[in-house]
Amino acid sequence: MDGVLSNSGRPPGNGKSGYQFAAVGAATAPVVVNNVYGAGAAPVSYNQTGVRLFCSTEDGVIHADPNVGQVIIPVTVRCDLPSIHRLELSSLAKITMLCR
Repeated sequence: MDGVLSNSGRPPGNGKSGYQFAAVGAATAPVVVNNVYGAGAAPVSYNQTGVRLFCSTEDGVIHADPNVGQVIIPVTVRCDLPSIHRLELSSLAKITMLCR
């Protein structure tokens, strides 16, 4: 992972390609190591560096939220909310380009 991405949000307002990223891991019983995770991305500045929120969990699917609430904090939990949509492959390619 590159240094800019690994330090996303430090200092505040800093990100990669206009987005800041966050991830959390957890262990579900009886496992004692992290076996579930949530990762998310949010625009550093709403409507300037981006609009939509993105998130993923251990299912490996990247989900997008239209972000009508203008949130600038990455979503790392509840990635299955009704407003969040599975991305098509063409959108996934765009995200890959965004994160480079």
